Amino acid sequence: MQQPYYVYVLVDPSSLVPFYVGKGKGTRAFHHVRDVRRNRKSYNTLKDSVIHSILASGAQPIVEFIAQGLTEGLAYDLEQTLIDHHGLMSEGGQLTNLTREVARPPLCPNRVPWNKGLRGIVIHDDDYKERLRVEMSIPLAMRLGPDKALAMTEAARNRMKGKTLNEIIGNEKADRQRAQIRAKLKNRPLEDIVGVETAARGRQSRQEHYQLTEFQFQQGQVPWNKGRRTVSDEQKRERRRRYLKEWRIAKRETAT
Repeated sequence: MQQPYYVYVLVDPSSLVPFYVGKGKGTRAFHHVRDVRRNRKSYNTLKDSVIHSILASGAQPIVEFIAQGLTEGLAYDLEQTLIDHHGLMSEGGQLTNLTREVARPPLCPNRVPWNKGLRGIVIHDDDYKERLRVEMSIPLAMRLGPDKALAMTEAARNRMKGKTLNEIIGNEKADRQRAQIRAKLKNRPLEDIVGVETAARGRQSRQEHYQLTEFQFQQGQVPWNKGRRTVSDEQKRERRRRYLKEWRIAKRETAT
């Protein structure tokens, strides 16, 4: 089985001089340019400024893979060798790396994991959260492969099929999410939420329903909600699901 790690350099296309050395796996080598395009903050502002100047000139930094199929230890060793060879820009060299020493973890095979024995909630630092956010921003199909991603998505869909939000994530979390959605949509016109055409179609449907109810009342027929002053939570959820389903169908029809 081929090892997943590689070592890469970012090269300035105008001078063909490398300005950053890195080690990674997956699509890590392409995150630097993507983050600068999306105006995401980074600890290495010098590297980001170089990438920004290259993009501003209409060019694209070159990603050159030095070696692939490496173990993590070999990747760290090669990265350290390249940094020592080119030198840091702060020391008169070429690279915008922050430090000369690579931040390698302990390579002891018997080392104890950082979360050993922690069964409660763990408060992670900002570095861990940033790494996790970058990793989760990669599409699932790119991280796991299309077949495995499709299988995981289908399995999750089957587990949630026919269940309410309260059954999936619990009553407390579901109520909190609904409160957040209500606060986000409060005082916003319907056109901003579902679009002008869908809002007009919904208003017309409600008007026709009200006219039909008034006609039934005049004909002596009892309206469906006669004497019903309260609606149960389950009826409200069912009504929301029905409205949401109708809205999604109407949105697909409008898109096509």
